[in-house]
Amino acid sequence: MILDRIDLYLRASKTAPSRLGRDAVGDPNFVMNLRDGRRPRQATVDRVIEFIDRQEQALRRARHPAAQARPVPSRRSLPPATIIRT
Repeated sequence: MILDRIDLYLRASKTAPSRLGRDAVGDPNFVMNLRDGRRPRQATVDRVIEFIDRQEQALRRARHPAAQARPVPSRRSLPPATIIRT
């Protein structure tokens, strides 16, 4: 299961397996070892999933910066000196 989630993330983010392993758990061979049959501890699986979740959130924010934009103040909320008449 974890390997499926990792593969989906790697394809979507165009991240190298060694980069994911290094960034998530400090082991550049982590993904390759999983593919070779390594069975990680649950704490390691949780750590990788949390890392992927954070990265996916960052990717979503980068794709939709307008959703993060602060609302434009209304004319009434601006002091008189800053109102530009058009």
